[in-house]
Amino acid sequence: DGERVALVGGTFVERMQIHGYLETLRTAAQPDRDVGFRNRGWSGDNVWGHSRAVFGAPDKGFERLLRDVKLADPTLILVHYGESEAHAGEEGLEQFRGGMNRLLDELRKATGARLVLLVPRRHENLDEPLPSQDVYNAKLDLYIAALYDIGKNRKLPLVDLNAVWPVDERKPITSNGVHLTAEGYQRLANRLSREFLGDVVPPYDIFDTKRGQELRKANIAKNELI
Repeated sequence: DGERVALVGGTFVERMQIHGYLETLRTAAQPDRDVGFRNRGWSGDNVWGHSRAVFGAPDKGFERLLRDVKLADPTLILVHYGESEAHAGEEGLEQFRGGMNRLLDELRKATGARLVLLVPRRHENLDEPLPSQDVYNAKLDLYIAALYDIGKNRKLPLVDLNAVWPVDERKPITSNGVHLTAEGYQRLANRLSREFLGDVVPPYDIFDTKRGQELRKANIAKNELI
């Protein structure tokens, strides 16, 4: 009771602003608890806060990242990074490790909040003309391993989104292999909520209802896949 949860990361987190299933399920599971959420995601963000600098110096982006999170006054921070950084492959791995450890140190110092690492989900291979994600996923695996090491060394809780909802290319939940659809966010939030709270969260799925299926078909017809 009284928990204030901040979510920080890149595009994956920012898009949760319009797909608030995680917050909804968490609140509905224990409506007597006063739990608040603040989304501090930023598209294209990385552990150095480069996107947040906009047209300024890169170090200003990191200052903005810390300021954004500190304004939320969190008691718990869910940290999701590694997806953008993985494009650098093995050459960028040690730089990522250093950046991630620095970010976690500074978040702890700035807020005193508890930290949980969210491990990025592998990208899906969809039909042509979309490109194969195999090369990217091989790079991402290196960063996933690094996050496991960081979590272990720092004794931080870690939730691997690949374990919560494994990639199944027969049943994609992304619009382009990378970005989750509304349904994707809903399904992942359902699993993630149960990961945090266990059976307190009912296995509710709006897309298994008749009305949910109608909405989904209507969105697909209008090509509204975000």
